[in-house]
Amino acid sequence: MADDGQRPDPLEPNTTMCSELSTSHDLPSGNPPASTLEQSSLDIPPYILNPAEEGPQYALLLRDWIAEELQADAPSPLRVSLALGAVEAAFTAADGALLPARDLPALVATRAKIFQAWVSDVLLPRLESAQTPREKVQAAAASVWTMLAAGSYSKDVLHAQHLHSFVALLTSCGGVKSAAKRQLDCAGVVITVYAACKVLAARHGHADLCGVRVQVSEDHCWLSLDGSGRRDAAVELTTSNAALRGLAPGAEAWSGWLYAGGRAHTLTQRQVIASLVVSMDPTVVNGRAKRVSGPLAGLQLLLLRQLQAAEVAMYPAAVCALAAVQQERLDSALEKALERGQGVAAFCAQFEREIAMAESSLEGAIYACAGAPPRSGLGKMRVADQSAELQASDWILEAGDASWNWYPFSCYAEASLGYVEAMAGADGCALRENVPSHFQLGLCALAAGGRVLAKYRHAPTDDQLYKDIDELLRTVRSAADAAVLHVEASALLTPLAVEHLLRFLDGLCLYYSGKPRPATWVATLLKVLASATPETRQTGASRAAAAMQSPTMRASMGLWRELKPRLLKPLFEAGESEGEGARRVKRARVVD
Repeated sequence: MADDGQRPDPLEPNTTMCSELSTSHDLPSGNPPASTLEQSSLDIPPYILNPAEEGPQYALLLRDWIAEELQADAPSPLRVSLALGAVEAAFTAADGALLPARDLPALVATRAKIFQAWVSDVLLPRLESAQTPREKVQAAAASVWTMLAAGSYSKDVLHAQHLHSFVALLTSCGGVKSAAKRQLDCAGVVITVYAACKVLAARHGHADLCGVRVQVSEDHCWLSLDGSGRRDAAVELTTSNAALRGLAPGAEAWSGWLYAGGRAHTLTQRQVIASLVVSMDPTVVNGRAKRVSGPLAGLQLLLLRQLQAAEVAMYPAAVCALAAVQQERLDSALEKALERGQGVAAFCAQFEREIAMAESSLEGAIYACAGAPPRSGLGKMRVADQSAELQASDWILEAGDASWNWYPFSCYAEASLGYVEAMAGADGCALRENVPSHFQLGLCALAAGGRVLAKYRHAPTDDQLYKDIDELLRTVRSAADAAVLHVEASALLTPLAVEHLLRFLDGLCLYYSGKPRPATWVATLLKVLASATPETRQTGASRAAAAMQSPTMRASMGLWRELKPRLLKPLFEAGESEGEGARRVKRARVVD
């Protein structure tokens, strides 16, 4: 089996590295754990994994290994990262070849020995002059980078986020000529250095590395020397500037979205195990064509659900990943059910239950980020009275004020609006009556996300945030377009819905203060608002007026009733001042 679809898979140990290494207690034995494979049973819904395929066998094995690590006193990412990387490589190989699940334990055991030998034979000698934990982490990062092709780091490279990818570089013995084959992404570099620190602390006497922890934001990860979350303890590992590698991030960068405003989540050792599952990528590339490996996506969903049951392993980003993967699988399964025309009503009920579960989990993620328990549930918005709608709206907007994390709100909006798009077109489905309430839920989460955006200022490193906002606004538009074909527009575009859209637009204007604003986003929101009546838009704008903070939105409050683009668009295309005395500069339009 080729480990990445292109290189031979060296099952034999590297004799230079492994000659003096014997199997130890922290290595997989080469045999499946007790009660796995044939001995275990696993209830797998068919829309998650096809029982006729190899996926369920991998699921049984990985489930037990993850459970073992979560129960360990000091969980190690080594075995799980190697195993997940090998399974991902198998399911995403262009040639379609699969590594049999029964061969996985021996492969993981061999590669774990190779990694530990690299730590003892290559990395350990480089620590002789390192005195502080930062110097040691810096040396480990430098050793990892020497294995990569010059300038080869890319956070968007596929299938390079696990230790499996790094050990593949070690076993290639210099035979890899293509720079594309000698890459790791951000997670790949960080988890490799983190795992090396764990080995150094446990096996080589470097106890001062025991406190090293992984920190994650919404699009980045790095190490913390002591788990405090302070900037002076942070270690940046993935900058392309070697002189800055191993140092703490700069103060300005630390306050931006990429570093969660200095409030990034510090993972526990068990949450690191969850992060490995979160980072799985089911994308299969064959030339210019891309598709998703259904079995791998199903496997990821199954493992994330296992981790959700073990509450100590989950953290907000993991909950968001679970909701996103679950929705993708549900959408695909519902689409097939609608095409067949069989059992649609029953599947719609299942869809409702699954989305409700996702919304409930995401509510927990929202309040984990906000640092306060929920006072009430967003589910109350499903009650058909205005007071319940307002109470739920206040609930989530308060969370947006307290949070520095965009993705929980974005994922909540995607889940709710995904329900709208799916159920609105499901003919004969009694659940269509819930479409307006889910539409309100989605826009409410969008407005709260705008509160999060308002805390930041756009930076060139925020490209992933741009993509997420763009995708979410497309979802808003498509959900609205689908719903108005089956539901009265007055039930969807209520004054509260208009207020939510304007609150989000206000946050967007603040985020882009002093920077060009994407004209396509403004155009999308204007098209959605066009479905509301002038009276509804005026009422919604009046309700939102007191909350508006950006100069652009304050200046626009009298224009939403008539919704004339020729009057509104110049406001958003022109520059606005940030603070008194700032120079007004005309901003260029930004188009896709």
